Amino acid sequence: MHNFGHVKAGEILSYSFKFKNIGEGAIRLNHAEVSCDCLEVRLPEGATAKDSMDYLEVIFHTAGEWGNTIKSIKVTADNQTSKELMIGAYIENESFENKLNN
Repeated sequence: MHNFGHVKAGEILSYSFKFKNIGEGAIRLNHAEVSCDCLEVRLPEGATAKDSMDYLEVIFHTAGEWGNTIKSIKVTADNQTSKELMIGAYIENESFENKLNN
């Protein structure tokens, strides 16, 4: 889980999750399922060798979001193992706050 903290709606946020391949051989991350269209995932281009470190990048488009927000990303490897990652933020959105307070 990564928490971006307090941000303003419309910001484009990015975080790289670091991982280590502890499997028996090289592994390729081949699919990412996101909880909303506001997320974009950039998987490593090639296979990650055994005992090597690599990164996958999550980009969060905050336009249209507001309040405490948690999003999930399910990443699946070529050996069918999967992990769930999460990001969170408190998103200040003046448009929504004005509608709520009027």
